[in-house]
Amino acid sequence: MRRSSRCELCGAPLSFREFIASRYACLTTCLPLVKSRHLLSAHCEYLEESKRAGRPLLYSALTITGLATILAIAGQPLYITLPLFSSPAVLISIGSYIRLRLISMHKRQEGS
Repeated sequence: MRRSSRCELCGAPLSFREFIASRYACLTTCLPLVKSRHLLSAHCEYLEESKRAGRPLLYSALTITGLATILAIAGQPLYITLPLFSSPAVLISIGSYIRLRLISMHKRQEGS
């Protein structure tokens, strides 16, 4: 186990896989790639809030990327497809901000 493999919310030691899932809850909620037992058992509220905030952002980013790819393959000009390809970056940035805000909010709740 690595030194930094601790839960972002409570500081409990975790396996690397659980650490990644606690840091990026969308891997458990939006894309069920990692089943995080620690988040499910210790931080249910955080998981629910991240699911509510993350799903629309992630699915919108994937949809816009898919649309931009289809348009690019269909031969649409760059001035049409380029803004579509940059939109997911904005959505992912917003998602990162929300993730950091949720983590800090839940750290404060854990501390009080």
